[in-house]
Amino acid sequence: MADGIAFDIDTSGSHGLACAPMDEGALTWSNGSYVNTAAIDAENGYDNTNLIYTIQGGTANTYAAIACTYHMGGIYSNSYSVVWYLPSKNELNKLYLQKNVIGGFSDGSYWSSTEFDLKNAWDKNFSSSKDSISDKAISHNVRAIRAF
Repeated sequence: MADGIAFDIDTSGSHGLACAPMDEGALTWSNGSYVNTAAIDAENGYDNTNLIYTIQGGTANTYAAIACTYHMGGIYSNSYSVVWYLPSKNELNKLYLQKNVIGGFSDGSYWSSTEFDLKNAWDKNFSSSKDSISDKAISHNVRAIRAF
Protein backbone atom coordinates (compact mmCIF):
# COMPACT_ATOMS: atom_id res chain seq x y z
CA MET A 1 0.00 0.00 0.00
CA ALA A 2 1.71 3.16 -1.23
CA ASP A 3 0.14 5.44 1.35
CA GLY A 4 0.44 3.33 4.45
CA ILE A 5 0.95 -0.17 5.81
CA ALA A 6 -2.27 -2.13 6.36
CA PHE A 7 -2.41 -3.57 9.87
CA ASP A 8 -6.10 -4.32 10.45
CA ILE A 9 -8.39 -5.53 7.64
CA ASP A 10 -12.10 -6.33 7.95
CA THR A 11 -13.66 -9.59 6.78
CA SER A 12 -14.48 -8.14 3.34
CA GLY A 13 -10.78 -7.57 2.75
CA SER A 14 -11.59 -4.12 1.36
CA HIS A 15 -11.56 -1.91 4.45
CA GLY A 16 -9.40 -1.50 7.50
CA LEU A 17 -6.64 0.56 9.05
CA ALA A 18 -3.20 1.51 7.75
CA CYS A 19 -0.32 3.22 9.51
CA ALA A 20 2.38 5.57 8.32
CA PRO A 21 5.66 3.72 7.71
CA MET A 22 7.52 5.93 10.19
CA ASP A 23 6.86 7.78 13.44
CA GLU A 24 6.05 11.47 13.49
CA GLY A 25 8.60 11.78 16.31
CA ALA A 26 8.24 12.24 20.05
CA LEU A 27 5.66 14.93 20.81
CA THR A 28 3.39 16.09 23.60
CA TRP A 29 -0.32 15.21 23.51
CA SER A 30 -1.45 18.80 24.02
CA ASN A 31 -0.55 22.15 22.54
CA GLY A 32 0.82 23.36 25.86
CA SER A 33 -2.39 24.07 27.75
CA TYR A 34 -4.60 21.73 29.73
CA VAL A 35 -8.09 21.68 28.23
CA ASN A 36 -10.79 19.04 27.99
CA THR A 37 -11.26 18.12 24.36
CA ALA A 38 -14.00 15.47 24.85
CA ALA A 39 -11.81 13.06 22.84
CA ILE A 40 -12.75 10.12 25.05
CA ASP A 41 -13.72 7.50 22.45
CA ALA A 42 -11.61 4.36 22.89
CA GLU A 43 -12.58 3.08 19.41
CA ASN A 44 -12.62 6.08 17.07
CA GLY A 45 -9.36 7.99 16.73
CA TYR A 46 -10.65 9.86 13.66
CA ASP A 47 -13.38 11.59 15.68
CA ASN A 48 -11.03 12.10 18.64
CA THR A 49 -8.42 13.74 16.41
CA ASN A 50 -11.02 16.08 14.90
CA LEU A 51 -12.14 17.09 18.42
CA ILE A 52 -8.55 17.68 19.57
CA TYR A 53 -7.73 19.72 16.46
CA THR A 54 -10.91 21.79 16.77
CA ILE A 55 -10.23 22.64 20.43
CA GLN A 56 -6.44 23.06 20.30
CA GLY A 57 -5.77 24.37 16.77
CA GLY A 58 -2.12 25.04 16.00
CA THR A 59 0.34 24.28 13.27
CA ALA A 60 1.85 21.03 12.05
CA ASN A 61 4.12 19.06 14.38
CA THR A 62 3.39 21.10 17.50
CA TYR A 63 1.59 18.22 19.25
CA ALA A 64 0.60 14.61 18.56
CA ALA A 65 -2.86 14.92 16.99
CA ILE A 66 -1.95 17.76 14.66
CA ALA A 67 1.26 16.05 13.54
CA CYS A 68 -0.89 13.09 12.47
CA THR A 69 -3.46 15.38 10.85
CA TYR A 70 -0.75 16.99 8.74
CA HIS A 71 1.00 13.72 7.86
CA MET A 72 1.54 13.79 4.08
CA GLY A 73 -0.36 17.12 3.91
CA GLY A 74 -3.46 15.29 5.09
CA ILE A 75 -5.79 18.08 6.14
CA TYR A 76 -8.60 19.03 3.78
CA SER A 77 -8.56 22.73 2.95
CA ASN A 78 -12.30 23.27 3.37
CA SER A 79 -12.98 21.50 6.67
CA TYR A 80 -11.52 19.96 9.79
CA SER A 81 -11.82 16.46 8.30
CA VAL A 82 -8.59 14.52 8.32
CA VAL A 83 -7.30 11.57 6.37
CA TRP A 84 -4.49 10.67 8.79
CA TYR A 85 -5.14 10.75 12.52
CA LEU A 86 -3.86 9.83 15.98
CA PRO A 87 -5.14 6.33 16.83
CA SER A 88 -7.62 5.79 19.63
CA LYS A 89 -6.65 3.62 22.60
CA ASN A 90 -8.06 0.47 20.97
CA GLU A 91 -6.71 1.28 17.49
CA LEU A 92 -3.28 1.79 19.07
CA ASN A 93 -3.55 -1.65 20.65
CA LYS A 94 -4.33 -3.17 17.22
CA LEU A 95 -1.23 -1.40 15.91
CA TYR A 96 0.82 -2.74 18.81
CA LEU A 97 -0.31 -6.31 18.09
CA GLN A 98 1.15 -5.98 14.56
CA LYS A 99 4.31 -4.07 15.53
CA ASN A 100 6.67 -6.92 14.65
CA VAL A 101 5.10 -7.35 11.22
CA ILE A 102 5.10 -3.59 10.49
CA GLY A 103 8.47 -2.77 12.06
CA GLY A 104 10.11 0.60 12.59
CA PHE A 105 8.68 1.30 16.03
CA SER A 106 10.67 2.95 18.80
CA ASP A 107 10.98 1.54 22.28
CA GLY A 108 8.78 3.21 24.84
CA SER A 109 5.31 4.70 24.81
CA TYR A 110 3.06 5.88 21.99
CA TRP A 111 0.23 8.36 22.40
CA SER A 112 -3.37 7.46 21.69
CA SER A 113 -5.98 10.12 20.93
CA THR A 114 -8.13 8.95 23.86
CA GLU A 115 -8.23 11.56 26.60
CA PHE A 116 -8.43 10.41 30.23
CA ASP A 117 -9.07 13.73 31.97
CA LEU A 118 -8.03 17.38 31.92
CA LYS A 119 -4.31 16.64 32.37
CA ASN A 120 -3.89 13.07 31.11
CA ALA A 121 -4.41 10.85 28.07
CA TRP A 122 -3.93 7.15 27.33
CA ASP A 123 -0.66 5.79 25.98
CA LYS A 124 0.72 2.32 25.27
CA ASN A 125 4.23 1.18 25.96
CA PHE A 126 5.47 -0.72 22.89
CA SER A 127 8.25 -2.37 24.93
CA SER A 128 6.14 -3.73 27.79
CA SER A 129 2.62 -3.73 26.23
CA LYS A 130 1.33 -1.75 29.22
CA ASP A 131 -1.55 0.71 28.80
CA SER A 132 -1.26 3.71 31.08
CA ILE A 133 -2.16 7.34 31.43
CA SER A 134 0.40 10.11 31.06
CA ASP A 135 0.49 13.83 31.57
CA LYS A 136 -0.39 15.52 28.27
CA ALA A 137 2.76 17.64 28.54
CA ILE A 138 5.08 14.61 28.34
CA SER A 139 6.54 13.67 24.96
CA HIS A 140 5.81 10.18 23.65
CA ASN A 141 6.21 8.58 20.24
CA VAL A 142 3.51 9.27 17.66
CA ARG A 143 2.43 7.15 14.66
CA ALA A 144 -0.29 8.35 12.28
CA ILE A 145 -2.96 5.98 11.01
CA ARG A 146 -5.86 6.19 8.54
CA ALA A 147 -8.90 4.17 7.57
CA PHE A 148 -9.35 2.74 4.10
